[in-house]
Amino acid sequence: MLKLLLIFYFLFSFSQITFGSLSTVILENGKENYEIGLNLEFLEDPTGKLTIESINDPKWVSKFIKSKDKTLNFGFTNSTFWIRFIVINNSDEESWFISQNSANTERIELFKKNNRKWKSLSTGTRKSIKTREIKDKGFLFKIKPKGKTQYFLKVKTTLPIIDFKIYSPSYLVEKRSRENLISGLFY
Repeated sequence: MLKLLLIFYFLFSFSQITFGSLSTVILENGKENYEIGLNLEFLEDPTGKLTIESINDPKWVSKFIKSKDKTLNFGFTNSTFWIRFIVINNSDEESWFISQNSANTERIELFKKNNRKWKSLSTGTRKSIKTREIKDKGFLFKIKPKGKTQYFLKVKTTLPIIDFKIYSPSYLVEKRSRENLISGLFY
Protein backbone atom coordinates (compact mmCIF):
# COMPACT_ATOMS: atom_id res chain seq x y z
CA MET A 1 0.00 0.00 0.00
CA LEU A 2 2.82 2.39 0.88
CA LYS A 3 4.49 1.62 -2.44
CA LEU A 4 1.26 2.46 -4.28
CA LEU A 5 0.95 5.77 -2.41
CA LEU A 6 4.56 6.65 -3.25
CA ILE A 7 3.98 5.89 -6.92
CA PHE A 8 0.81 8.02 -6.92
CA TYR A 9 2.66 10.88 -5.17
CA PHE A 10 5.52 10.69 -7.69
CA LEU A 11 3.15 10.69 -10.67
CA PHE A 12 1.15 13.60 -9.26
CA SER A 13 4.30 15.61 -8.53
CA PHE A 14 5.71 14.84 -11.98
CA SER A 15 2.48 15.91 -13.68
CA GLN A 16 2.56 19.19 -11.76
CA ILE A 17 6.08 19.90 -13.04
CA THR A 18 5.43 18.67 -16.56
CA PHE A 19 2.06 20.29 -17.11
CA GLY A 20 2.46 23.07 -14.58
CA SER A 21 0.28 23.73 -11.61
CA LEU A 22 -1.32 26.54 -13.53
CA SER A 23 -4.73 27.67 -12.61
CA THR A 24 -6.83 27.82 -15.70
CA VAL A 25 -9.00 30.69 -16.87
CA ILE A 26 -12.24 29.14 -18.11
CA LEU A 27 -14.21 31.41 -20.44
CA GLU A 28 -17.94 30.78 -20.20
CA ASN A 29 -21.17 32.09 -21.69
CA GLY A 30 -22.67 34.89 -19.61
CA LYS A 31 -19.35 36.23 -18.32
CA GLU A 32 -17.51 38.80 -20.41
CA ASN A 33 -14.57 39.94 -18.31
CA TYR A 34 -12.01 38.07 -16.25
CA GLU A 35 -9.35 39.28 -13.84
CA ILE A 36 -6.62 36.72 -14.36
CA GLY A 37 -3.93 37.86 -11.91
CA LEU A 38 -4.55 34.89 -9.61
CA ASN A 39 -4.36 32.52 -12.60
CA LEU A 40 -0.84 33.51 -13.62
CA GLU A 41 2.60 32.16 -12.96
CA PHE A 42 5.69 34.29 -13.40
CA LEU A 43 9.42 33.86 -13.80
CA GLU A 44 11.95 36.63 -13.24
CA ASP A 45 14.72 36.77 -15.84
CA PRO A 46 17.37 39.17 -14.48
CA THR A 47 19.52 38.79 -17.62
CA GLY A 48 16.68 39.30 -20.11
CA LYS A 49 18.26 36.56 -22.25
CA LEU A 50 15.72 33.75 -21.86
CA THR A 51 13.73 32.85 -24.97
CA ILE A 52 10.35 31.21 -25.45
CA GLU A 53 12.16 27.95 -26.20
CA SER A 54 14.36 28.12 -23.10
CA ILE A 55 11.53 28.85 -20.65
CA ASN A 56 9.71 25.75 -21.91
CA ASP A 57 12.74 23.64 -21.02
CA PRO A 58 12.17 21.49 -17.89
CA LYS A 59 15.03 23.39 -16.22
CA TRP A 60 12.90 26.56 -16.19
CA VAL A 61 9.34 25.17 -16.19
CA SER A 62 9.52 24.30 -12.50
CA LYS A 63 10.88 27.74 -11.55
CA PHE A 64 7.69 29.63 -12.35
CA ILE A 65 5.96 31.04 -9.24
CA LYS A 66 2.19 31.10 -8.81
CA SER A 67 0.76 34.59 -8.40
CA LYS A 68 -0.93 35.41 -5.12
CA ASP A 69 -2.18 38.82 -6.23
CA LYS A 70 -4.70 40.13 -8.77
CA THR A 71 -2.15 42.75 -9.84
CA LEU A 72 1.56 42.01 -9.67
CA ASN A 73 3.90 44.88 -8.83
CA PHE A 74 7.61 44.07 -8.90
CA GLY A 75 8.88 47.58 -8.06
CA PHE A 76 11.76 49.22 -9.90
CA THR A 77 13.86 46.61 -11.68
CA ASN A 78 15.86 45.90 -14.82
CA SER A 79 14.59 42.31 -14.96
CA THR A 80 12.39 40.82 -17.64
CA PHE A 81 9.33 38.88 -16.44
CA TRP A 82 7.78 35.89 -18.16
CA ILE A 83 4.10 35.29 -17.45
CA ARG A 84 2.26 32.10 -18.34
CA PHE A 85 -1.35 30.98 -18.08
CA ILE A 86 -3.86 28.62 -19.67
CA VAL A 87 -7.22 29.55 -21.20
CA ILE A 88 -10.08 27.17 -21.92
CA ASN A 89 -12.81 28.66 -24.07
CA ASN A 90 -16.14 27.06 -23.15
CA SER A 91 -18.09 30.04 -24.50
CA ASP A 92 -19.76 30.63 -27.85
CA GLU A 93 -17.45 33.65 -28.35
CA GLU A 94 -14.55 32.78 -30.67
CA SER A 95 -12.36 35.85 -30.11
CA TRP A 96 -11.29 37.45 -26.83
CA PHE A 97 -8.82 40.14 -25.81
CA ILE A 98 -6.00 40.02 -23.30
CA SER A 99 -5.53 43.49 -21.86
CA GLN A 100 -2.50 44.82 -20.03
CA ASN A 101 -4.02 47.77 -18.22
CA SER A 102 -0.74 49.33 -17.16
CA ALA A 103 -0.17 51.92 -19.88
CA ASN A 104 3.50 52.50 -18.97
CA THR A 105 4.68 49.08 -20.15
CA GLU A 106 7.83 49.67 -22.19
CA ARG A 107 7.96 46.25 -23.90
CA ILE A 108 5.39 43.48 -23.92
CA GLU A 109 5.31 40.41 -26.14
CA LEU A 110 2.58 37.78 -26.41
CA PHE A 111 3.50 34.24 -27.43
CA LYS A 112 0.92 31.80 -28.73
CA LYS A 113 1.43 28.49 -30.45
CA ASN A 114 0.35 28.16 -34.06
CA ASN A 115 0.98 24.91 -35.95
CA ARG A 116 3.46 23.74 -33.30
CA LYS A 117 5.52 26.94 -33.58
CA TRP A 118 5.53 29.87 -31.20
CA LYS A 119 4.31 33.07 -32.84
CA SER A 120 4.74 36.41 -31.12
CA LEU A 121 3.40 39.93 -31.22
CA SER A 122 5.59 42.60 -29.64
CA THR A 123 4.63 46.14 -28.67
CA GLY A 124 5.03 48.67 -25.86
CA THR A 125 5.63 52.35 -25.18
CA ARG A 126 9.14 52.07 -26.62
CA LYS A 127 7.72 50.93 -29.96
CA SER A 128 5.61 52.65 -32.57
CA ILE A 129 1.85 52.57 -32.04
CA LYS A 130 1.76 50.75 -35.40
CA THR A 131 3.07 47.65 -33.58
CA ARG A 132 -0.20 47.41 -31.63
CA GLU A 133 -2.72 44.95 -32.96
CA ILE A 134 -5.47 47.27 -31.70
CA LYS A 135 -4.81 50.99 -31.24
CA ASP A 136 -5.74 51.52 -27.59
CA LYS A 137 -4.50 53.39 -24.53
CA GLY A 138 -3.53 50.08 -22.95
CA PHE A 139 -2.18 47.01 -24.68
CA LEU A 140 -4.65 44.59 -26.24
CA PHE A 141 -3.90 41.22 -27.80
CA LYS A 142 -6.57 39.33 -29.72
CA ILE A 143 -6.72 35.63 -28.87
CA LYS A 144 -8.79 32.77 -30.24
CA PRO A 145 -8.36 30.01 -27.65
CA LYS A 146 -9.38 26.55 -28.82
CA GLY A 147 -9.46 23.76 -26.29
CA LYS A 148 -6.78 24.18 -23.66
CA THR A 149 -4.46 26.96 -24.85
CA GLN A 150 -1.32 28.15 -23.09
CA TYR A 151 -0.06 31.71 -23.49
CA PHE A 152 3.17 33.42 -22.47
CA LEU A 153 3.80 37.12 -22.08
CA LYS A 154 7.25 38.65 -21.80
CA VAL A 155 7.28 42.00 -20.01
CA LYS A 156 10.26 44.35 -19.82
CA THR A 157 9.76 47.71 -18.16
CA THR A 158 11.37 49.75 -15.40
CA LEU A 159 8.29 49.53 -13.16
CA PRO A 160 6.61 46.22 -14.03
CA ILE A 161 2.98 46.24 -13.01
CA ILE A 162 1.22 43.17 -14.36
CA ASP A 163 -2.52 43.77 -14.57
CA PHE A 164 -3.89 41.35 -17.15
CA LYS A 165 -7.55 40.88 -17.86
CA ILE A 166 -9.49 39.02 -20.55
CA TYR A 167 -12.45 40.74 -22.21
CA SER A 168 -15.05 39.69 -24.74
CA PRO A 169 -15.28 42.05 -27.75
CA SER A 170 -18.68 43.42 -26.68
CA TYR A 171 -17.50 44.05 -23.12
CA LEU A 172 -14.38 45.85 -24.38
CA VAL A 173 -16.43 48.16 -26.64
CA GLU A 174 -18.83 48.94 -23.78
CA LYS A 175 -15.95 49.55 -21.33
CA ARG A 176 -14.11 51.92 -23.68
CA SER A 177 -17.37 53.78 -24.48
CA ARG A 178 -18.01 54.36 -20.75
CA GLU A 179 -14.40 55.52 -20.22
CA ASN A 180 -14.63 57.92 -23.19
CA LEU A 181 -17.93 59.34 -21.89
CA ILE A 182 -16.44 59.92 -18.44
CA SER A 183 -13.33 61.52 -19.96
CA GLY A 184 -15.52 63.73 -22.14
CA LEU A 185 -17.57 64.87 -19.14
CA PHE A 186 -14.40 65.57 -17.20
CA TYR A 187 -12.96 67.79 -19.94
